[in-house]
Amino acid sequence: MSNLEESQQRIAFVVGTDSGDKLVAGNRDVTHVYSLLTDPQLGMCKIKGPKPFVGCNSKQEFTDWLYPLLVDWKSKDQFIFYFTGHGEIVRGQYCLRLGHSDIDIYPFDNLMNDFQIWGVIRAILILDTCYSGAAAGTKGDEGSFLAVHKEKIPKGIAIVTSSRAIETSKELPDGSSSVFTHLFCQAIETGLDGKPTLDGHIAVDDVVTYIADKLESDEELKDFHQRPVYSQ
Repeated sequence: MSNLEESQQRIAFVVGTDSGDKLVAGNRDVTHVYSLLTDPQLGMCKIKGPKPFVGCNSKQEFTDWLYPLLVDWKSKDQFIFYFTGHGEIVRGQYCLRLGHSDIDIYPFDNLMNDFQIWGVIRAILILDTCYSGAAAGTKGDEGSFLAVHKEKIPKGIAIVTSSRAIETSKELPDGSSSVFTHLFCQAIETGLDGKPTLDGHIAVDDVVTYIADKLESDEELKDFHQRPVYSQ
């Protein structure tokens, strides 16, 4: 990830939900991603920013954690959002499930609207959720509808998702991590397995290409039928 200008800051907002027995790697994934993003040599996010939010259990908890950050937001800064948990399409809208009750379903469009209201114009959003390609405004290979239209995504906002709109996202067999987050962290920590880039920095599309290539070529990962999506 490239350096920001000195006056700018990169701020991480890392969230994992209480997903019950269906997903077990969320807490470890949140801790790992937060550590990577706040590493001054890797993610370069502000260390004194929000702490990782492990086990979010409701929409109210999520917004109570998010809004204090947005209220004081400086438009020159970059927002790095990582979310792991359940995602679903509800009546044509892509939603994050922030708790176990249906009242805790949070439309992804709400986050886009909040960004516009509070002046977040530079952001990378990383979603490790089922059907998350729908949040990037992409069609599934089998013609599934667009759950989020690209015109609703503000310019300057990049979205990386763990799966296409018709795919579920999986965890590794040992439950140590999700497949996507494991490869996402591995790409950055190994420097794309030591593969140099033209400018010496790892860009978002480099990470997405790395994940897609691993899912295609790694014998231990070939059975995971999910592919990352990148929209900018």
